[in-house]
Parts: sequence; structure tokens; C-alpha cells
Amino acid sequence: MNKAAEVVVRNAREAGVVRTDVQPGDLLRMAHGIGVATETAPDTLDRIFAIMLDGLRPTD
Repeated sequence: MNKAAEVVVRNAREAGVVRTDVQPGDLLRMAHGIGVATETAPDTLDRIFAIMLDGLRPTD
């Protein structure tokens, strides 16, 4: 999982679609958090995931 997250974050940085301060562990923690948070409320998954993605986009 760590290696996969490293590849995803590196590729996203190179493409300019993720903030430069995002670390692979950040991605894994957020994904875990969303999984736990939506376990009993699966209907909220899409909305919460969209919020997470908006927070990862670069501001410039």
C-alpha cells in the first residue's frame, strides 16, 4: 500500500493535479478515515470523497 501511494502521489505531483505538500501517508490516512467514516453511512461516501479531493487540489 505504501509503495502504491508513493507512485500515485508522485505521478499526481508531476501532472500538477495535487498539492506539492501531500505525502503518501496523507493519502492512506484520508482513505482509511473515509472508509471508517462511511462504514455505517455508505450513502455519504461520494460527497465525503469529493470534499477530500477538493482539499488536495493545488490552489494556484
